[in-house]
Order: sequence, then structure tokens, then C-alpha cells
Amino acid sequence: MRDCLLMLGGDAPAGLALKLINALRGDELLVIAADHGADHCRALGLPIDLLIGDLDSIEPATAAAAAAAAATSRLPQDKDLTDGEAALLAAIAARPRRLFICGAEGGRPDHALGNLLLLFTPGLPPHTALYGAGSIVYPVLDKLQLWAEPGDTFSLLPFGACHGVCERGCKWELIDAELPPHSSRGLSNIALGPVEISLREGCLLAIHQTYTLPPAIQETEMSL
Repeated sequence: MRDCLLMLGGDAPAGLALKLINALRGDELLVIAADHGADHCRALGLPIDLLIGDLDSIEPATAAAAAAAAATSRLPQDKDLTDGEAALLAAIAARPRRLFICGAEGGRPDHALGNLLLLFTPGLPPHTALYGAGSIVYPVLDKLQLWAEPGDTFSLLPFGACHGVCERGCKWELIDAELPPHSSRGLSNIALGPVEISLREGCLLAIHQTYTLPPAIQETEMSL
């Protein structure tokens, strides 16, 4: 099974996201680009395996290069899902070992929030995460072991009412807590090391502020 990198069409990858891409580069990496995400791949010299989108925001030279070197799935402009969601569904269908998402930050706030909500798509591989310039965002539907170093900042954001929320290994622990959708109670906690997060009902995003790749990805880089 291959790892998959999904490149969305937000801001160009920087910081931690660039570290991730450099760690994953190689013949075994499956790269799927959503529309303008292909421009980011081209700028980074990252070969694309599949380009998906209505191609309304991609540079013509990038579209031509992708057409010559990769499969292209052109979507109509009038559709019921974003290019990013269509690309994510293609990534899930490929059954990757791990899925990494970049290019989700910046741009219109509705697009940025929609990109975060993609993390709740059914069928994602375990440990799927969205990598930004200085953060990693994980979905939490049951349990998450968050790798963190002492002093790292992380936050929990509820999407809808969340029940039975627990977090251990941090400065302000939660035990069987209720987090309503408007709650800021989970923001800006401090890790004491690895953090255990769980909930009984609902869905959360765990946002880890870091410029360090998790050890499992560092090991990938060392093996290349």
C-alpha cells in the first residue's frame, strides 16, 4: 500500500507542510491534486498521478503538463461538491496506507473551513491529518493519541455537541466533559508530552501547533 499526498488549492505549502512533502517524496508516493493544487505541485517539482477539478483556477501550463504526464478527471463547474472533496474521495478509493493533506490554508474562509470539514469524511485511513505551515489538524471521532513535545500548544474544537470528552497528558485535563458547539473550553491547552484524547459522542478537531514532524514521518524520511 502506498502513502497518498492530497494537494488542495489553498495557500502554497510552507513551513511544516514543506517538511512533510520533502520527507514523503519518492516513487511510492501517490500524489492527487485538486485543481489549483496542481500549481503547487508543479512549483515544488512534485509529479502528479491524478488531477481532479473543473480546472477553473489552474494555470494553463500546469494543466497541459498534467494532461501529458498524469490522469486528469475534469469535473463540471456546476456540481454538488468541491474539487477538494472529489479529490479526497478519489484518494480514499485508492486505499492508501496513510493520507496526508496539504494546501488547505488561506483563501476564502468558507473554503478554508470546508477543507477542515473534509477530515470528517467517512472512510479515511487511520491517522489522516491536514498539515499547515505550523500546525497539524486531526479528526477525533473516538480516540486519538496525539504525539506532542512538552510545552506544545494544542486545541480541541467541537463540531456540534461533544459528550464524554477526555484529554490526559496536558496541563488542563478534561474528564468526561461536555463541549457544546460554541465552547472555547478546549482552546490553547499545553501538552506535557503525548496526549490521549477521546470522546463518547460527537466529533472534534485536534489542532497541534508545531513545526516538528511526528516521529513516524521522520522515520520515513530517514529510510529514503
